[in-house]
Amino acid sequence: MNRANGLGNIDTAAVRSLLTQRSFSKPGLAVNATTNTHTITLGGTVQTDDIITVTIQTEAGEVEGVYTVGALDDTLTKAATALELVVEALVGVASSAADTVVTVTPATTTEALTVTAVVTKAEGAPTTTATVAETIIGPKGVKTANTFMFGIDGHTGSQTTQTNVALTGDTLPISSFRWYLAVIDTAGAVTMIPSEDNLNDLPAIPANKAPIGALKIVTDATHTFIPGTTSLNAAGITDTYYDLSCVPKAGYPA
Repeated sequence: MNRANGLGNIDTAAVRSLLTQRSFSKPGLAVNATTNTHTITLGGTVQTDDIITVTIQTEAGEVEGVYTVGALDDTLTKAATALELVVEALVGVASSAADTVVTVTPATTTEALTVTAVVTKAEGAPTTTATVAETIIGPKGVKTANTFMFGIDGHTGSQTTQTNVALTGDTLPISSFRWYLAVIDTAGAVTMIPSEDNLNDLPAIPANKAPIGALKIVTDATHTFIPGTTSLNAAGITDTYYDLSCVPKAGYPA
């Protein structure tokens, strides 16, 4: 996501007034989050005692699932179904099986995974194969990237990285723009509040919340934007993030 130094055509005085209502000790930078889907396709000839080891690197750490092909797994489809149950039990991932393919996705909507699958055998050579393919899914929300301190009307707290903050609202038409205001509450929860379309004015701050950033979504003459469905880096979509988590010095933003 692009980051800018100022808020451009948003009224500077209004932004300064908005910012000085709250205080922060460290920026709470918001960035795009990208996720992915992996498929594990079984092939070759299914064979009893072939050992399929699936290793998945999540943001929280590495998890591993091991499945040994049993005597009842007389087809690749049955082996894939059994393997999927092993993968589904791993922390931080979700999975499904169809025919000879196991699909692996992150448990959260915007986390990226790394997946490998290796087939071995206790004795002799395995005849079952496992091929991994990856599909990148563009970012559909934002996440806070820094651990930061915040103060809201006398309440102080801190927030660590959040994996996903969803965008909401109606479909943004072609040749339009919309602002989203990122706010944090006293419990440390971050939400994105949409403005009216094609209006250079940030949404009002709800009670007991403080602004930490603003996101501008712009569509071109042929593409619309559906919050939560359209990727922020999709064709025809421009997204720009502005950091509002620190009160600016005099003259900034310009």
